[in-house]
Amino acid sequence: MIDIDIKGISLYRALLLICINICIFFLVRIGIGGISIRIFVLSIMLLYGLFFSNNKVNSTIFKWYCIYLSLLLVFSAINGDMFADYFWRNFFSYHFLAIATFIGFESIIKTNQELNFLIIITICICLFNSSITILQYLNHPLGWAIGSFMGTDLDSIETYLQSHSLDTVSNAALCSGINGNGVVNGYFLATFFPIMSLFIWSDKSILRILGYLLLLISFVSIFCVQQRMAMICAILFLLFVFYRKKKITSGSVFLFVAFLCVLFGGIFDINFDKIEFGRLSTQTDNSSRLVLFDHMSSYLSSADCTKYIGQHNTFLDVITRVGLIGFPLFIAYFIKTFLSFFKEVKFYNPDITSLLAISGLIFIAYSQTHSSGIQSGITYFWELVAMFELSKKFNKYEI
Repeated sequence: MIDIDIKGISLYRALLLICINICIFFLVRIGIGGISIRIFVLSIMLLYGLFFSNNKVNSTIFKWYCIYLSLLLVFSAINGDMFADYFWRNFFSYHFLAIATFIGFESIIKTNQELNFLIIITICICLFNSSITILQYLNHPLGWAIGSFMGTDLDSIETYLQSHSLDTVSNAALCSGINGNGVVNGYFLATFFPIMSLFIWSDKSILRILGYLLLLISFVSIFCVQQRMAMICAILFLLFVFYRKKKITSGSVFLFVAFLCVLFGGIFDINFDKIEFGRLSTQTDNSSRLVLFDHMSSYLSSADCTKYIGQHNTFLDVITRVGLIGFPLFIAYFIKTFLSFFKEVKFYNPDITSLLAISGLIFIAYSQTHSSGIQSGITYFWELVAMFELSKKFNKYEI
């Protein structure tokens, strides 16, 4: 069982962690002098980690990421991309912030209790995001108002619906939550889905009930985002949960599943005689994905091919960035990252490190159907990696 101990954390440290996460997740579009508050906060965290903290974590994943970035800089200098404005804009918007996020959190979190509190903050942010995603799916004005504040382009959504003759977002992956984009939101929801199950492993009944409720809300929001890979990952993890919870009486399991179905149907007014799953069932043509391989062939055979084309696969995306010569080094980085997560997954006696590792594996699996991956510098992924490495360091959880 997991004991979520946050006793001993000072009010100052708790408020600090809350403020940092608010700045990272919610103040992306609010800035000073054209620089967002998130960048200011992460830059301060980076400086603190580099010059004022001795709380270092030995991370294989982070070391290989830095090696990959070095390779990216070398190849960008050779092919001339380094001298383009967009290169440095993208580099500082993603990779710099990714480095700052990892170094900042692994330097600031000093105790097991603070790590616990950071995980609880993450769960609260995920719950808020799930709620906004559901409101957007229901086309509630509040959901879209908050989404617009977080960067969702409502005009583009309206244009997309009109151009595709759609009158509802159920047939399109447009529910962006607090992430500004439906695809990014799918990544986010699926990646942190295992973390939302944290409380179901508690030995306290009230926490287990809370854990199942959080898991249910998260699962419904994953349906709302209408990303097939997100739904596949969520279902696979639920199968793992039911396998680990097989000691629960069959009656309890039945009641939970029944409750999930009834609530799910009530929220979306589903007619069980004619179930509609929106984009999850209507989009069955994958020919556009296969065409991307033709685009890759054109890129390899022509120096004039558009750079950084969306490849819907992390490996194809990397080839367009570092070429075939640098690709083997990325494969080494990918394998090291995968094994770092996989070896911490305990199928028979999982712990919090295991849940964080499963989250990392889900992110990697998701990147096989989209371009963003471990090479992209996604901020929340590197906060996840920091929590994962710190959890291994403290290593005081058991289920």
